[in-house]
Amino acid sequence: MKLKLLYIYIISCLTAIVHSACQHDIDLDMDSTSGILCINAILTADTTENYIYISRTFSNNDEISPNSSRIIGIGEQFTISVYINGNLTETSNSYYNAYRITSLFHEDDFVHIDIESSYGSKASFEGIVPKHIKNLKIDNAQLALNKTYKDDHGNTTTNDMVNITLSFDDDGGSNFYTLAIGERDSTVCPIIDHKCYDMNFETMDYLNPYIYETERYYTRSEAPTHEFYSNEQPPLTDEEVQSNVSDDDIAIMNIHNVYKVFSNKRFAGAKCNLSVCSKMGLPSTYESKEDIDDLAPYYYSYHTAVVTSISEDYYYYIKVLNTRESETYEDNSELTGPAKLPSNIIGGVGNIFLVSKTSTCYQTLNGWRPSKKAPQYYW
Repeated sequence: MKLKLLYIYIISCLTAIVHSACQHDIDLDMDSTSGILCINAILTADTTENYIYISRTFSNNDEISPNSSRIIGIGEQFTISVYINGNLTETSNSYYNAYRITSLFHEDDFVHIDIESSYGSKASFEGIVPKHIKNLKIDNAQLALNKTYKDDHGNTTTNDMVNITLSFDDDGGSNFYTLAIGERDSTVCPIIDHKCYDMNFETMDYLNPYIYETERYYTRSEAPTHEFYSNEQPPLTDEEVQSNVSDDDIAIMNIHNVYKVFSNKRFAGAKCNLSVCSKMGLPSTYESKEDIDDLAPYYYSYHTAVVTSISEDYYYYIKVLNTRESETYEDNSELTGPAKLPSNIIGGVGNIFLVSKTSTCYQTLNGWRPSKKAPQYYW
């Protein structure tokens, strides 16, 4: 009974925290409401490549047609007005549901956005652009071949990994972050007698080749994502909720930090140090038709770390997404009910989030080569 009460208390606190941090929640069951303006955007500081997406909610009972006022269609026009620190910086009109915002935001700017439909609907948003972090750097990166670890859902698996240690300075405010890791690599293969050195291993299956002098280059780039192993780092694992309660009438909940969100409560005003592991697509052997020794390809790799400063409402939104991504989440749980998505749009639903990104790059491998040649077969 004590375990039950403790578990109910933990989940109740989590739910209360998520809901109290936002202006209102979006009920995932929208069957009873339709025709409401739905506004979504992630606006990144120091860039003019930002977009606001506008649509309308509709229920399962709605008959959707090109002339329906409940979707963005023929005849409905939107005017978007952007104010930065009280000054109107941009007004745009369009019939489409994706609007490019060219206003340049900077950290600490106060942003107010008005959206008005030609049908009379109005919605708005306002918030402050988070500050960039300071002194972000990758301190070290080491190859970890055949590393056994637990993934974001607690499953044990084995992969070639690179262990990355990074650090940055926190200014001591109430700050929230996400961490993403990306990889860019090049594979260099020799060319014999002006003929391409015939290679065949996994990382070349989807690479783009080009020839330069006596070598063929294959390049690949992966955009920074949250798909890496957090290595049990406290700032990242603080966002996880796990329970071993097995009673039939109590829902088991294991929430992993899939989207790598964290706050600065452990390092406020100090340096944050993190160690994470990211997958590497390294071949253990190489194949060649040429019977020549020591012609293994050379492998170069660069890793990028991106720390994004996010607003508090975005932080709690991601915590709800983590809950919904968990394998034990159930919409119809009698204990918690559906995980409602928070909204910060006044006069509508959806979210506009302001973020500031800081990135750094590190050369992980410099001329690494597979250890051995694969056995000869008939080609």
